[in-house]
Amino acid sequence: MSLSWSNLFLLVLIPNSFQQINNPKLLIQNAHQRVNNFLEIPTNDLFSSARVLKHLQRYLVQNKQDENLLLENDSLGRTQCQKDNRFIRKAANVSENFKFWDSYAVPGTGFALLHVVFAGQPEECVNIKSDPSAVDSSFPDSGPFIVSFGTKTGTPLSLGTCMPLSCSNAQVAEYFAILLPALGIQVDYVAAYGRETPMANGGFISAVVVFGLIGVLILVATTWGISKRVYGMYQNGMKKDSGYNQELSVQDGCEMDQGPDIKQDHIIPLDSNTSNLVIAERFLECFDFCANLTKILSIPKEKSPRQFPVLNGIRVLSLGWVIIGHALLLQIFFVCDNFLYAYERGQNLLFQTIVNGTTSVDSFFVMSGFLVMHGSLKAMDTLRNSKFGNPMFWAMFYVHRLIRLWPTMLLTILFVVGFYPQLAPVFYSPFYQNYQPTSMVELCSGSGWLSTAFFYNNIYEPATACIGWTWYVSNDVQFFVISPMFIIAAKVNKKVGYLSIAGLIAANSLLVLIASVVNKAPPGDTGGGALVNPEMFVTFNTTSIWAAERLYLAPYCRFQTYGVGLILGVAMHQREQIKAYFDRTPVYLRAVMIKSVWAFGFLCGIVSLYGLYPYANGGHMGIWSAAFYNATFRLLWGIFLSILILLCTLGYGGVINDILSSNFWIPFARVNYTTYIIHLVLLEMYMMTFEQDFHFTTINYTVTCAGLLLCINSLSLVCSCIIEAPFIKLEKLILKRPH
Repeated sequence: MSLSWSNLFLLVLIPNSFQQINNPKLLIQNAHQRVNNFLEIPTNDLFSSARVLKHLQRYLVQNKQDENLLLENDSLGRTQCQKDNRFIRKAANVSENFKFWDSYAVPGTGFALLHVVFAGQPEECVNIKSDPSAVDSSFPDSGPFIVSFGTKTGTPLSLGTCMPLSCSNAQVAEYFAILLPALGIQVDYVAAYGRETPMANGGFISAVVVFGLIGVLILVATTWGISKRVYGMYQNGMKKDSGYNQELSVQDGCEMDQGPDIKQDHIIPLDSNTSNLVIAERFLECFDFCANLTKILSIPKEKSPRQFPVLNGIRVLSLGWVIIGHALLLQIFFVCDNFLYAYERGQNLLFQTIVNGTTSVDSFFVMSGFLVMHGSLKAMDTLRNSKFGNPMFWAMFYVHRLIRLWPTMLLTILFVVGFYPQLAPVFYSPFYQNYQPTSMVELCSGSGWLSTAFFYNNIYEPATACIGWTWYVSNDVQFFVISPMFIIAAKVNKKVGYLSIAGLIAANSLLVLIASVVNKAPPGDTGGGALVNPEMFVTFNTTSIWAAERLYLAPYCRFQTYGVGLILGVAMHQREQIKAYFDRTPVYLRAVMIKSVWAFGFLCGIVSLYGLYPYANGGHMGIWSAAFYNATFRLLWGIFLSILILLCTLGYGGVINDILSSNFWIPFARVNYTTYIIHLVLLEMYMMTFEQDFHFTTINYTVTCAGLLLCINSLSLVCSCIIEAPFIKLEKLILKRPH
């Protein structure tokens, strides 16, 4: 297989690959192709590339004075960039500008493990003036750049360098495009990425205004709330001193209305007789940070029959699974110095849990379908003289969902567009300078945010969608839009409801089966579980649009688990009948039935999650076998999770129910949506601080993920108090929606 430099540039270099973090499927496929191409490079070429790398810094330092061609170049001559370079190279010797040269990347070991990006010491380059005795006092301001180039030996290379900040990315690229051949290093291309000073634009101004307004509201409301509570405590003390014997329950610090869930229905009646002062006070109460935080952290004394506490643990663990998987993608595929070693860990059974973890998203589809169906049927039971719901009921059905989703999503987009470019200079990381925030900002700029805001980024150019990991939300909203037809069918007749949902699940499965066969899609539709089997590139087509996008993102391929959730919702609406059936069954037979259902559920989960383990370890799988797996593995996961929820709710969950229903999960479950929306933004900001390569080991990765989970969930609590909770309260303040 011959390799073109354009393909290698796209497959290996960080900047062009980064946008694919929006779509984990494309990123994993990129990694497959990256490894496959690298392993086909002749050994002699690899040796030559490694030799070039190890001697490049010495060439640059020893031949720094050889720049006649540079001085004569029209694009560089007579610019401030060239003047600063001339000063560094000619006006001072190596000892005087030691920090400048010492910050250059020194290529080390690991080249055979695909270690082809070397960062150098960015912080040393930035702080050249920190030691006046080491450099000239007039030394130009400098900053780190990544210079990427393709050598004639067959491997793209990226090195960290130190250059004057007066130089643009294009000038640095031109500089090395001239210098490298002068040093005897033949290149096919040169690209440079550095820290360019961001300009204040409309996005930044809008972000400052909107977030500033929210900040002022939070500050005023919190101050007002604390003042009221302090005054109430004072008044209570005065009454006791006057002989009154009454108690006022006041919590230390912050106080909220009692209630088990931030999403409980509590309507504050407003009418024409309500004074403007009362309205303003109630409006401010929505933004009371202290009260919102207390509400989120509060633990209900009694569990409401409307709630399903087992869902709290499933929510938090499933989202943690998503975050761990994304952390793996970012760390290994972008800044890992032993990529091939980490790649080959896909053969490990435990590692299969991570690389085949796309079923974590299906957990949310199951829960979403279940809650929509069960909640709607319960609400319709309370409506008078309306068996199918009324126009107001269905209008609020959609309005409530939009109010629930939009604030967090839109403000996250505004944060990315407005603040991300401004934050880039704060970090020294050469891995995430300039091109990282620029790619995300560009994807959300102009009209790019519309597909995300209006929930169609899963079907319209998903690979370049703004905050594209929200494709799940788009699918969920699209399923939500069509769910009333199944809700009404189930309300009219339970059998009709079951059959209509099952029919669509069957059609969805058949479509996935046929599409997988026709397009030779790899097993697991991402190929994640079959990560290291070289046969995959021979047997399957990993580049077709079905393999790359539709099987993973399109709603007509992802309805299975949502449909299973809808069926579970209908079944849970008949919970009393199911419980009565089990109670009438003899004890011995009941025990056999429950254990058999548990065994079947766990079998479905194990096959779904670890079904590709034999193939990942050198087994063989044909196109039809892979297609059958693609058509069933998500459905099997949905069945497993539905059985778990059903049995735990009926009281047959044992220790599993005790763990998943623990009060520990409640605060994190309440901010689950906010955590999902912002988690990749926070992960990427963390990665922007990387100044050196990440060396993958199991314990290193485990400890890193533990810290990330703690930090992200903690920050989500804060963000939810500022954004999500206030708008939920505002909805309850303004709209009188049916329970």
